[in-house]
Amino acid sequence: MHWRGAKKRFCEPPPTFSVHTTSKEIRLLVTVAVPIPQLTMAVSVGNVHRLKEPGATIDYGRLAQIQASVKVPLVIHGTSGLFDEDIVRLTRTRVAKFNIGTVLRQAFGRGLRETLARHPDRFDRLDIMRDAMPTVSREAMRMIQLLGWSCAATGPAV
Repeated sequence: MHWRGAKKRFCEPPPTFSVHTTSKEIRLLVTVAVPIPQLTMAVSVGNVHRLKEPGATIDYGRLAQIQASVKVPLVIHGTSGLFDEDIVRLTRTRVAKFNIGTVLRQAFGRGLRETLARHPDRFDRLDIMRDAMPTVSREAMRMIQLLGWSCAATGPAV
């Protein structure tokens, strides 16, 4: 658990398991962080950083306890390990921010590998990126829609 604008106080667990945010940590945060403006709180409720595929089990009971204890917007790390249904359900809670960096890096890796497999002789990074980036754009649009946002554009700009 950590908060933006303040020094990180708790070590992050290795990416192979989840250490749930505890009531003691919540009380500490509420006591220490009350004067910090623009506070957000990253919580661990089954989500795990950098999973390669969905498989995390969200503890909605724990999330409800956290929401009852604090009034700040919540942050979820580890969106790559969440099932789409959980992401949609979490959008109906006080989770205000979903970190999707790993999801986008995975899409980039797929696009890059596919491009190089189709064109093994390519060397110019501009040509490679032009073919690899639409995969990232499609995944970004998918995540935006999954999170409940609509886009005025008809498709990703390439």
